[in-house]
Amino acid sequence: MSGSSGDRDDSSSSSGSTKTRTGGGTGGGGGADPCDIVQTAPLNSPQQGVVSTLNIGDSLAVVLTGSPPRQILEVHASAGRVAGSLTHRGHLQIIDCINQGHSYEAIVVALSGAFVTVRVQRV
Repeated sequence: MSGSSGDRDDSSSSSGSTKTRTGGGTGGGGGADPCDIVQTAPLNSPQQGVVSTLNIGDSLAVVLTGSPPRQILEVHASAGRVAGSLTHRGHLQIIDCINQGHSYEAIVVALSGAFVTVRVQRV
């Protein structure tokens, strides 16, 4: 794909691309917000007991666990059940933004057996 930004991984399938939404629209000044992130990524280490209850469109919490330098982005379903984790290219920016006080959700956009693709976005 030509014209893609150099710091995002577009090399996987169309359901595994990552993108950062920066700016756009009209309005008053300021630079792009580096925490205004929208990325599509696979769910790593999916927990089958939780994944089997998911549906396309479900909103899951993105939760930062651990402490620096070993912080992990977990994706939690209802009642805090861990569905899996995020380790895609771009996940370090999300960790940084959560540490700055931002919150993110993961919307289920594709399901195929234990393979889950989510769209991560700021809430």
